[in-house]
Amino acid sequence: MDEFKFTCSQEEWEQWRHSPVTKEAKRYLKHLEETLKNDWADGLMVGKTQEETGYLSMQGLAKVTVLENVIRDIFETEEEAGNGK
Repeated sequence: MDEFKFTCSQEEWEQWRHSPVTKEAKRYLKHLEETLKNDWADGLMVGKTQEETGYLSMQGLAKVTVLENVIRDIFETEEEAGNGK
């Protein structure tokens, strides 16, 4: 897969990253991620059969992975990722 390149300037990127709306979007995505993890831990991804449970677990894992990647790749710098901001 080709690497995506943002077309905005570094200044525009920094303004967007520090915007209150951007911070709220990041908070919302982190909330979705935690909700999915909690649902899985609470047994809400259990089906009527082993196959259905496996399918639901894989769906949940895929969703969490996508959210983690979006949060990391778009919203966090390396320093923030290490500090859990």
